[in-house]
Amino acid sequence: MRLPRFRPALRAALFLLVAASAARSQSTGPPDRTLYYVSSTGDDDNTGMGPLRAWRTIARVNQQVLEPGDVVLFQGGVLFPGTITLTAPESGTPERPILFRSFGGGQAIIWANTGTGFDLVDVSGIEIKNLVVGGSGINTNSGIGISFYTELPGDVKLPWIRITDTRVTGFRRGGISIGAYNGSTGFEDVRVERCTLDHNGNNGMATWGFYDPLRPQTVDAYPHRSLYVGHCTFASNWGDPTLTNKHTGSGIEVAQCAGAVLEYNHAYDNGRLNSFPNGGPIGIWMWDSRDGVIQFNESHDNMSGTLDGGGFDLDGGCVSCVIQYNYSHDNEGAGLLVGQFAGSPPTSDLTVRYNVSERDGGRGGASSLQLWNGDATQPIEAALFHNNTVFVGTKSIGITRGVRAFGNGDADSALFSNNLLYAQGAGAWLVDLFMAPAPLMVGNLYFANGPFVVRQGSTTFSDLQGWRLVTSQELLPTGPTGLQADPLLVAPGGGGTIGDPNALFTLNAYRLQPLSPARDLGLPLPVFGIAVGSHDFYGAPVPSGIGYSIGADEGL
Repeated sequence: MRLPRFRPALRAALFLLVAASAARSQSTGPPDRTLYYVSSTGDDDNTGMGPLRAWRTIARVNQQVLEPGDVVLFQGGVLFPGTITLTAPESGTPERPILFRSFGGGQAIIWANTGTGFDLVDVSGIEIKNLVVGGSGINTNSGIGISFYTELPGDVKLPWIRITDTRVTGFRRGGISIGAYNGSTGFEDVRVERCTLDHNGNNGMATWGFYDPLRPQTVDAYPHRSLYVGHCTFASNWGDPTLTNKHTGSGIEVAQCAGAVLEYNHAYDNGRLNSFPNGGPIGIWMWDSRDGVIQFNESHDNMSGTLDGGGFDLDGGCVSCVIQYNYSHDNEGAGLLVGQFAGSPPTSDLTVRYNVSERDGGRGGASSLQLWNGDATQPIEAALFHNNTVFVGTKSIGITRGVRAFGNGDADSALFSNNLLYAQGAGAWLVDLFMAPAPLMVGNLYFANGPFVVRQGSTTFSDLQGWRLVTSQELLPTGPTGLQADPLLVAPGGGGTIGDPNALFTLNAYRLQPLSPARDLGLPLPVFGIAVGSHDFYGAPVPSGIGYSIGADEGL
């Protein structure tokens, strides 16, 4: 059939009509999905179903009973005061989630002022994307940026949460909170990606659940399961100075969780207002968790008003967790810490490998690689630090150390092996072991550009040979191990800030020069039943030469 000829003006009008109809069809999506618009020119008496029929306020959004698959779109660049609230049964599903997003140019601003931005109780199947969620600042705000919370009975796991491309800033009680408080009830399949959490109080982000130190350490017993946090920034979350009964100011703190992966994140300038006298914040850390992985992150310039203020941590109750391929630098607290507090669940099977630490420590005696057990009733079992590269420099806040192990308890089968320790200056020590029995140290390289200081117990040693002779450290039945030599790093102390965790491989300051004695002289840890991973800090295969190297660079 031949289509009739139209005049140009009529043809153009028909084209616009057809295009508009197609756009409406595309925007409305499947018949069971409703799009609601909220704009500065809207009216709460409208239907909300289209930009020209938009609502105006968050209050009207809260009046609407949202169904699975519904989408709420806020006009980009516009500030919307209020708190978005959802309670059961207003949940989405993994297949048909409820979505909150911006439309048009820029990001919409959910302005919570002194309250909470998203208050989501007993719900899941929710996606929050491309928004700014803002509070009035830690001095005046008393809320949380995005809060998911449940205390449902029955040890249920509410599935599917997505928070992406969103900034959360200015909330005293934290940026993002994934919380639960009823036995093993919690959330699962949670992903937070490409978000910025900055200038909040308690933390940038935290997961937490019902804490039971006697809970079985099985996957299903933890409140939360399957958490992914990637490509996020945690910056200037300074803490809440009004709280003196708990530490505040971490970048991200994961607790009561099985199967968390934290990767390609950037944490810095957190924790400075922490006032808890018995402990402090960390840039990126976990506790009371199992099967957790912290990798490919940069954490630096974190601090505290009291203790800690470190880069990375696996703390009390962690089981089968690993910290690997990270860059920690210029933190006041420990760079890479394994710890256990009094009364915590058992802590076991932890690995810290192929990381780089530059100028960490000093506050409260903190070190680059630190092992601490504050529980005299149970040891930390199977803690392994291997193939880390450490630069220790003199700092004004106290003596810095490459390795430190201390506390009321001990560390059963703890091992430091194939680590490269470089100390520069009179206030920088290589090793300080004040734990009985001391962890075993074999196959490490030690170099001091200044005084050589190794202390074990109350005795200080000025060279590797004397330490080995008195304590049997760096000694295996097959003979002496370890090296005291200049490792010939490219530019020790010159790493600086990368600022992009995707580019950590450009940290050339800690590569080995061609004639480095660290090349190929490490212990073959797999021979001793230790799995070392497939690659080094820079992505090179392990091993890359005729043997295993010492430190984080295989020297390809």
